[in-house]
Amino acid sequence: MALEFIENPTAEAQSRSSQSPKSTSENVSGSSIIYGDNNTQNADAANEIYDTENYVSNLRKRNLPNGANPTPLPFVTARWKASGAPDWRVKLTIPSGISFGPLHGSLARTGGLMFPYTPNISYGTGADYSEMTPTHALYPYVVYQNSRVTDISISGTFTCQNEDEATYIIAAQHYFSTMTKSAYAGSANQGSPPPIVFLNGYGQYMFQDVPVVVSSWSINLPSDPDYIQAATGTYAPTKCEISCSLKVAYSRSKTQTFSLQSFAAGKGGGFM
Repeated sequence: MALEFIENPTAEAQSRSSQSPKSTSENVSGSSIIYGDNNTQNADAANEIYDTENYVSNLRKRNLPNGANPTPLPFVTARWKASGAPDWRVKLTIPSGISFGPLHGSLARTGGLMFPYTPNISYGTGADYSEMTPTHALYPYVVYQNSRVTDISISGTFTCQNEDEATYIIAAQHYFSTMTKSAYAGSANQGSPPPIVFLNGYGQYMFQDVPVVVSSWSINLPSDPDYIQAATGTYAPTKCEISCSLKVAYSRSKTQTFSLQSFAAGKGGGFM
């Protein structure tokens, strides 16, 4: 077999380089196009590969069957709470007659001391009974004494990334410090115990206007995070934990309004 030599290799190379990508599809597909083996399919494949406008897209879909289109996903706008719905976040009200000075505005904007993140809460209820043990009785008799609510323990995370959020952390710790003080010495209404506030959160069947007093609280000031200066000049950590223990405080007049049927029907009126 005689070999054919190219007289001007450079000119031949320039000729190949000047061809457009689409015009070389026959060279890529080989003899299958020339001799009719799946002509249309192979020609389309070559043209898709050398489609300069959709080159990357065509490469991605080479092994996908026809009609393999992704299912469109619906998008829903995220909202903190439904428009017009009651605020279900856990918070403690501001007692009447108490002002927290330059910190008061931060608490008033949230309607009281609010836990910005969902806190850990534990509590329970119980019924106390005494036993009567008559002589020769087969079993003792239980006599109901009273119902009670255990202490409500709340622990939540507070964070800050700016001056306003740092001010809120300072306001939170000052709020709890105030709630554990009585009206002593130079206070108005001398002799009054620490104020009663109302606990709300999570809706009707959880905490709804429950009268409580703060029996204790704590805050951790870790050394790891940064500290940001609040509007008062005080510094607050960028992340900390605040915990408190609450006691339910029903007045005698309040207990006189209790109805077991209303409570069972979800109209607790602050009772737990």
